[in-house]
Amino acid sequence: MGDPLREWAWPLVLRADVRVAARDLAAPLAILAVDDESGRPVAELVVAPDGRVGVRSPPGALAAAPLLAWSSARLPSGASAPVAVELELAPGGWVSIQLDGREVLALDGLGGGTRPRPAAVRAGVVDRGVAAEAIEVSVAELVAEAAS
Repeated sequence: MGDPLREWAWPLVLRADVRVAARDLAAPLAILAVDDESGRPVAELVVAPDGRVGVRSPPGALAAAPLLAWSSARLPSGASAPVAVELELAPGGWVSIQLDGREVLALDGLGGGTRPRPAAVRAGVVDRGVAAEAIEVSVAELVAEAAS
């Protein structure tokens, strides 16, 4: 069976039920990511040390300039129930983050994104070089699909 991401076009939606058991972070941590065919990140859903959620993207991926944008909404630490997280991406267009069905970040009018082909989705503690023991992230039912 082929990689289904190779057949999808932008925009792309990632949906996951996420639970953060503990938070002891010194820097933002990526918990969901979309990589291009070369294994480089196109976009990452990140959690700040204070629990705020945001999006991070290198220059030329979602926009011409590097992107790091934060919502004021926080992922609860130590919550017993998972939070439904949705990240919708359209390179050169928009980014949207929802928590439990409520939009907490919307960026529109992004320009200069090259629309690299999505090739892989990562979930959990996805930052390269970060010890997984620093934080426990549970991701259940990750769904990646083309947005309608």
